[in-house]
Amino acid sequence: MKAAIITIQDINNYGNRLQNYATQYVLEKKGYKVISLMNSNQSGNVYIKGKVKYLSGLYHSTFFAKYIKHDMRLYNFILFDKKNIKFSKEFYNKSKQYKNLNKKYNYFFVGSDQVWNSSFHHAKRLDLLEDIDYDKSISLSASVGVSKLNDKDIKSFEKALPNIKYISVREDKAKELLQPFTKSKIEVLIDPTMMLTANEWEKLEIRPNFFTYKNYVVVYCLGNMSVERTAFINRIAKENNYEIIDLMNSSDIAYTSGPSEFLYLIHHAKLVCTDSFHACVFSILFDTQFYVFEREDKLESMNSRIETLLNKFALNEHRKKDYIEYSINHDYTNAYKILENERKKFNLFLDNCFGDEK
Repeated sequence: MKAAIITIQDINNYGNRLQNYATQYVLEKKGYKVISLMNSNQSGNVYIKGKVKYLSGLYHSTFFAKYIKHDMRLYNFILFDKKNIKFSKEFYNKSKQYKNLNKKYNYFFVGSDQVWNSSFHHAKRLDLLEDIDYDKSISLSASVGVSKLNDKDIKSFEKALPNIKYISVREDKAKELLQPFTKSKIEVLIDPTMMLTANEWEKLEIRPNFFTYKNYVVVYCLGNMSVERTAFINRIAKENNYEIIDLMNSSDIAYTSGPSEFLYLIHHAKLVCTDSFHACVFSILFDTQFYVFEREDKLESMNSRIETLLNKFALNEHRKKDYIEYSINHDYTNAYKILENERKKFNLFLDNCFGDEK
């Protein structure tokens, strides 16, 4: 039996690549042959032939300016994809190709990540499974990522959702927004990355070549960094004798980190400061203290993902709204009990999708 994954393929986003791997891993454990459909020119396989040889030479260069750090980051993302993600040989980016897919796969999983956020649409008909047979169509922890839908989104979901047999989303808000468009019960499930244990993720870790730190804070903020926020992080580091690793600062050698290096850095950090959903997820899985900030940018608020995560696992104390007090201590005992039940719920959803087929 063959299953196809339809998701965003962004070779500059840790969470995106790791959720793709997690979905593949979970489905393979169920006994299925799994392929991620190539549907974006950002996929690592598109770059692999022309870039790896060039970037491999740069890796040992003494000239390590900012643009080389960017290329090395790209190189590490590409290598992660090449090593860990099974992609289709064919590139799917035209509507006329989609109908032929029904003959090739038994199931189609769209998700997770923000596949239904219209700001990120790259192959919309494919994202919404519009050309896929009803009995083969499944959304797995799909994310809308926004707190309201525009008129265009509403029309798209009104048309597409009734033709998806099994629907699960990642946020409570997504269920609220989408349930009116389908008679099927929409389930709210954890992100696939949370289906893997810390030990399973640890097998993918790579200790960065540049790593010389003992005690450090990981900063991973995709939005803007205010002066107040930066000062708060600097104060924590100074008072606890921590070094700072900023994964979004192109002047920091850590900027070269790929997904496997990201896992290592989160795992061994004393503290993670972030506005990223997946940085929160991996902090929880690796039992690492974290603070999550609201994202500071002009985009539509995407905080519903983090709200659902913190509410579900009773970790709202990790949301940082002021820059005064902090703690370096934490206790995820209760969160891990909740996680065990959420994993059972996730598996039950998949078993229901597959029925008696093996």
